[in-house]
Amino acid sequence: MAKIEQKLVSMYLTDAEKKIFKRVGNGNMTEGLRVSARWANHFLSIGLTTDIDLNYVGLITIADNEHE
Repeated sequence: MAKIEQKLVSMYLTDAEKKIFKRVGNGNMTEGLRVSARWANHFLSIGLTTDIDLNYVGLITIADNEHE
């Protein structure tokens, strides 16, 4: 098995961002960050970029505060 390089990353998150990552990770913010990174990698690998309208490709967007 390949050795996984681990590195501590420090970043500031708003309370709303913390809630989102906890929700994605079923209450675990670290897992939510990992899942979100995997999703981002998947969408980038299929050609979705930040300048593409998500409604155009069939993804529904929500307001930042919809799930607070």
